[in-house]
Amino acid sequence: MEEKLCTPQKAFEIPILEALIENGGKLSRNEIWTPLEKKLSLLPGDKTLMNSGIIKWQNNAAWARAKMVKNGEMDGAVRGVWKITEKGRKRYQREKQSYDPKSFSPYLLREHRRRGRRKQQRIHNLPHPTEVTTSFLQDWGYKKGFNLLELGLEGVREAYKEFYYQNVELSDEEYLNIIHGTFRDIKAYIEAKPTVSPTSKQVCQWTNLCYLFKHYWEGAKLFNMLDPESVPEALYRITKKIAEACKDKC
Repeated sequence: MEEKLCTPQKAFEIPILEALIENGGKLSRNEIWTPLEKKLSLLPGDKTLMNSGIIKWQNNAAWARAKMVKNGEMDGAVRGVWKITEKGRKRYQREKQSYDPKSFSPYLLREHRRRGRRKQQRIHNLPHPTEVTTSFLQDWGYKKGFNLLELGLEGVREAYKEFYYQNVELSDEEYLNIIHGTFRDIKAYIEAKPTVSPTSKQVCQWTNLCYLFKHYWEGAKLFNMLDPESVPEALYRITKKIAEACKDKC
């Protein structure tokens, strides 16, 4: 299997500040991706679609933003808005000449890392996503460096679910229960009797899942229900290709 390298989060910080300065100091979450992508030399792993439906490099950029908000270099007061502060401008002016993207060592995408004893030891320390409390999620999100104001409780809950399923080895029965439950939710959503309230990114993830499990009609139908303005352009393009493949197989 080909190894997929990813750009570390630290490497995104100066390009984010530069993109904001060049665009008036403030952009929405959807607006930042295009100018930021032009400043990056993305690696194969950066372009991977994660289980949450988010592209890997955009997820790392969001983590970089969260760190800069914590450091006072960006303003995180308004959810979904990326805004530079005076401290961020000063940092950019101080570091722009010395910034070298090649100085940051890439890392392997998680799916290509060895799974050994360390992962086994973490299993017993992770509560199941259905059992976590609000206080647990808030504490976990804070420790992980999430901007709770931007993500909201449900955003942190989804992030924890992804983290849990990436770090816990599930039995075949547990996998089947998850898959069956997800397709029940998909069917209810299509029939306008939703059992959950999926985000647009989750709908993209569902579309991909439908293709993987040969539920082609459902995949095409889900895409038709998707608002293109509610997801990043790159994710929308990927999902559109998957939906077209579903339609061809209906």
